[in-house]
Amino acid sequence: MTASNNSGATFTVDSPIHNDGPHPGSVVSGERIATDAVGNVYSIFGVGSNISRGVNSVTYYLNRSTDGGTTWDFNSNSAIGGIIIDSGVSTQACFRTDQGGTCTQASNNWFAGVNNLLGNITAIAADKTGTHVYVLIGKQDASGTDRIYLAAFQRAGANLVKSSEIVISPAFQRAALPAVTVEDDGTVVMTYETYGAEGKVHVHVASSDDFGASISSDIEEYAFTPLTLAQANPDNDGLPSPCAPSPTNGCPDREFGDYDYLMSIGDTFYGTFAGLGDVNAGGINTTDLIDPFFFSGTDTVPEPGALLLVLTGLAGLTCVRVRRRTRIR
Repeated sequence: MTASNNSGATFTVDSPIHNDGPHPGSVVSGERIATDAVGNVYSIFGVGSNISRGVNSVTYYLNRSTDGGTTWDFNSNSAIGGIIIDSGVSTQACFRTDQGGTCTQASNNWFAGVNNLLGNITAIAADKTGTHVYVLIGKQDASGTDRIYLAAFQRAGANLVKSSEIVISPAFQRAALPAVTVEDDGTVVMTYETYGAEGKVHVHVASSDDFGASISSDIEEYAFTPLTLAQANPDNDGLPSPCAPSPTNGCPDREFGDYDYLMSIGDTFYGTFAGLGDVNAGGINTTDLIDPFFFSGTDTVPEPGALLLVLTGLAGLTCVRVRRRTRIR
C-alpha cells in the first residue's frame, strides 16, 4: 500500500498489507480497502489453492492500519498476516485455455457463463468511528452453492472481534460481485448479484439495521439476460484468436468485470453495476449493450420504514422503487 500526505505530490514506498508476497497457484487476492472517519484503514484479501477446474479453497483475512498504511495491526494474528475471517470452497478464477487454464467460451464455470471471477469475492466497509467493520466474502454452502456471507467485527480495545456471520444471498442461486457501505445512522447496505436457473442475472440491494446480525431488507433492483460472449466483445481487429470455439470472437470472459461499487454520504447510498441496457427510444438503443447503471437509495422518505431506490441507465431512463423494510433495533 502507498499513501500521500501532501495532496499526491509524493507517495510513501509500498508498505506490505500482510507478511508475505504473492502466492503461486492462489486465486487473485482481491485486496480491497476501506477507511473510517478517524484515520484507520482496513483491508480484506483472500488466499487460496486450486482444488479442481475453477474451484478453489480460499481463506479470507482482515487487517487494519492506524498510521496510514505504514504498519498493520494484525500481522501477528496469522502466518500470512491478518485476522482470519473464514475459509471455504469458492468457484472462481477458471482461466481460459489460451492462458494455460481449462475453461473455454463453450465450456466454463464462470458466473452467468460470461464473467470469469478473477478479482476474488470480497468487499469491506467500516462505520465512521471504526466501532464496526463489515466484510462480504464468497463461499459455498452445504449444498455446494456459491453464496455471499456477511461477517461483522466489533472493536474491543485495540482488537477487532468477530461478532456474527450470516449468509445474505438466496439458497440455490449462485452469487458474486458484492459491495458494502455503512450509512451515518449505522445501516449496512450491500449489493450483490445472483444468477438464476431461468438464465437471468439479478442485482440485489440488501440492508441490515442491527449491526450485521440479520438482514432487514433485500430488494431486486434489476434483472437482465446477459449477452453471449461473442455479442459482448466481438473481435474488432479481425486477427485470428486462440480462443475456442470460434477463432473470430476474440477472448472475452469478463462481461461485468469483478466488482460492483457502493458508497454512502450521510444516510444516502450510491451504487453502480454493469447490466444489459433497457432503452430503445429517441434514436438510442442500449438493448444490445452492457451499460453502466447508477442507483441511489435513502431511508428518509415520507413513508416510514421504506427504502427509496432510483435506478438510471446509460441513456438516462429513471425509475423509482419504494419497498417497505422492517427495522430491527
